[in-house]
Amino acid sequence: MGPDLYHTADRSVRLEAVVASLGVIALAFVLGGVVASTALAIGNSLGITITEDATPVAYDALSTLFSFIGFLLVAVGYVYSQGKTDLINYRRPTRSDLGWIVGGFVALIVAATVIGQLLGVFGIESAQNQIIERGRANPVLFLLLVPITVFAVAPAEELLFRGIVQGEFRRAYGPLPAVVIASLLFGISHSGALSGSGQITYLAVASILGLVLGVVYERTDNVVVTIAIHAAWNCMLYLSEWLAVVHGIELPI
Repeated sequence: MGPDLYHTADRSVRLEAVVASLGVIALAFVLGGVVASTALAIGNSLGITITEDATPVAYDALSTLFSFIGFLLVAVGYVYSQGKTDLINYRRPTRSDLGWIVGGFVALIVAATVIGQLLGVFGIESAQNQIIERGRANPVLFLLLVPITVFAVAPAEELLFRGIVQGEFRRAYGPLPAVVIASLLFGISHSGALSGSGQITYLAVASILGLVLGVVYERTDNVVVTIAIHAAWNCMLYLSEWLAVVHGIELPI
């Protein structure tokens, strides 16, 4: 982040940031659902039975994949249709970027560990992501989610939240408010995927992890860096769950 951490743009720019950000997030969820349901319906019409009851692993994996393909379509479509390709900055990672990838990944681990310890000390419950629960019932799902998160989930969420949302609010208010607002919206966006009590706690934790990604994006100006960190984090979670369920190996994360 540069010295100009905060500024207030014209009212029209501020309004555009709010409307565009909320609109693109909503559209991503809608189109993601449409793409996923359409793809599964086409498969079923071709005699490839993919249902939640009959083939839960394939259903969950493909639903996730096609949902985030919908996210990607919205993100890419928005920046090109609105002439805002400058919102998303990317390049081949430099040596400095690689350092940020490692540092950002470590920062996520430290933040999650500290938060987990604090929640335990104060006896605060946190909700669970439904995909984790479904993976525990069918652990092969965790292995399928690894390539899906690398090629679809992480790119889609980073283009949307760090690229578009953070970029729009940066224009309106500067980098500091942009990071905070984008991180909060990133956390809130996970609300529909949760089960159990402690959902507010989970959303708060997700927002804090989003802050790490937001700061890294501002420092590197390269969405490839945050995609790599995000993908590595999700893959670590999925593989640690797989090890715990299949082999009984509990990793301290």
